[in-house]
This record gives sequence, structure tokens and C-alpha cells, in this order.
Amino acid sequence: MNTSKFTRRLLFYAIGVGIGFLAVYLFFGKRALPAVWPEGRVLEQIQHAKPADSTTWCYLRHFGMDTASFRNWMGTADVNFTDSSPREKPCPVYAIEGKILMKNSRVLIQSCDSLYSIRGLQVLENGAGTQSVACP
Repeated sequence: MNTSKFTRRLLFYAIGVGIGFLAVYLFFGKRALPAVWPEGRVLEQIQHAKPADSTTWCYLRHFGMDTASFRNWMGTADVNFTDSSPREKPCPVYAIEGKILMKNSRVLIQSCDSLYSIRGLQVLENGAGTQSVACP
């Protein structure tokens, strides 16, 4: 008789927890959480910014990218803080690394408020150094 009371209480507890999980999911399930780590904050800031100048468009065109595909690429890229200058005034420069057209690449991005400028793009060769892309 005692085990059936325990089982019944356990069942009510499990049902309550399940209803609680369902309520939390319905209220908060589709909410986008802000980035917490520095890398996520930098990438999020650049993803929401707009290209600033014609040099940036030159780099994007070199790889056949538009702003939408560049933002998608940023979602898979990593920030290399060792090669970045995050405290540079007035606008910090970040080294963003990822694969562009199946090649490991490093993009130097200067981020100012709501605008970003690409300051350099390097294709990282496997052990053979780097190959820079030139834009005016």
C-alpha cells in the first residue's frame, strides 16, 4: 500500500515537471539569446553592421559573396584575438577566420558602430604561407 502512494506522488510530480517544461518552452522557446562570450559578441556586432566602402565590396565580389552570404559565413567563422587589435582607436580591427570557397581564409575587419570595412583578406595555404587578395 505504501509503494502505491509513493508511485502516485511520483507520477503527479513528473506530470507537474512536464507541464512546467511545456510552459517554459511555450513562453521562451523561440527567443534568441544574446551572445555571452567575446567572440560571439564581435561576430554578432559585425553581422548586424553594414558594409562601409567600395573596398569592402571589392573583397566580397572577389569571392562572389553578397552581404547575406557574408553574414552566413560569419555564423561559422571564428575570431582570432591573437591577430586582432580589439583596443585600436577609433575602430577595432578583428581577424576573422573560416572557410571561403573551401579554402581557409582570414579576413581583417574594421568594425565602427553600425558599419564594417574589410581591410584585408588572406587565403591561408597549407604550410605554404599566405596568399593576399589585393583590392584598392
